[in-house]
Amino acid sequence: MPLPAVELTIGADCAGTGWGDQLVAVGDAPELGAWDPARGVRLDGTAWPRWSGRVTMPAGARIRYKLVLVRAAGGVEWEKGADREIVLPTDPGLTTAEVDDAPGF
Repeated sequence: MPLPAVELTIGADCAGTGWGDQLVAVGDAPELGAWDPARGVRLDGTAWPRWSGRVTMPAGARIRYKLVLVRAAGGVEWEKGADREIVLPTDPGLTTAEVDDAPGF
């Protein structure tokens, strides 16, 4: 029996953004753009400084990711420090997961 998909919610407080900037989650999984900020998960800043987004991932996936700030002028700032890691649940009763990060820019 195949494992269910898990909807991963990514949240971050990032006040260091300006008009037109975009906070993006990128990682080693194809769903997170395979480390390409242009293909990553764009987080919604409507509740600024709170950013959030969702992505559907395979249950049990072990992913590494970072938050990236794409500036309105085109510059890209990668979060400093080690990659973040998460292992998504495999329990069929758990179809959602959440990470809440404070980006290290």
